[in-house]
Amino acid sequence: MWKIFNVIALEMALLELVTSCAGGIGGNGILTNPSISMKFHPPTGWTYPETTAATDISYFPGQPLTQTEAQLRANGDIESAVLAGLQTLQISTLGVTVTPQYSPPLVSDCKKSTATPTTTSQFGYEEGGAITKLITPPAAGATQVQCSTHSFPSTTGSVFTMVDFIQQASVKIDGITMSEYQATLLGAKVSQYLMLNTGLQTLQISTLGVTVTPQYSPPLVSDCKKSTATPTTTSQFGYEEGGAITKLITPPAAGATQVQCSTHSFPSTTGSVFTM
Repeated sequence: MWKIFNVIALEMALLELVTSCAGGIGGNGILTNPSISMKFHPPTGWTYPETTAATDISYFPGQPLTQTEAQLRANGDIESAVLAGLQTLQISTLGVTVTPQYSPPLVSDCKKSTATPTTTSQFGYEEGGAITKLITPPAAGATQVQCSTHSFPSTTGSVFTMVDFIQQASVKIDGITMSEYQATLLGAKVSQYLMLNTGLQTLQISTLGVTVTPQYSPPLVSDCKKSTATPTTTSQFGYEEGGAITKLITPPAAGATQVQCSTHSFPSTTGSVFTM
């Protein structure tokens, strides 16, 4: 299941219901054999890496190693989402044929093998079970340590460039007739199912000409510093509960120690109060 920040921070998606036969507006029209089109950050399981991934350790956890496997997984997920959506809306699936259209992209992680000291080619960046960005490393490449820790700090003369990674898919639903209102609900149910069960990240939803675009500015919230090179944290930091940042903590003047940060234990004592 997505962490709350990942759900809110989705950057772009379009879900559009198209039909071969429609009438009326405002949710009263009748649709026959509708289709659903989507744009999204793809689930890791809907992608596959380069053929040398097993040797270079340049695959993501849970990522299929072949295009065929990724295709089967995506088709199965999309079909399951549509059928689950129809069942939730109490619409019979008898005689219904679901035909997904999707081409899995080739996306590798950067190379984590010690036998491959640098990665100079573009690679993917995973967040919340989806590949959300493509990263182009500097000319010198990404080091094995950077790849293993997934830390890519840009410095003067060594810049990592990130771009959004957005894919699209569609699904044709034959053997069914429904109202525009039901189709709108089905689109939402399909999107919800895929987000919760595959990691797919959708942002903008458009059904029957109505577009919903969330407006959200992600806040800067850091955890307290757990590195042994940083013995204390004196600035305000976040506190996570159940996958959400629920509080901001202001440490005492002496700061939070590295041990407190590592254990996420912040007991207040006389003269040393943590304020939440």
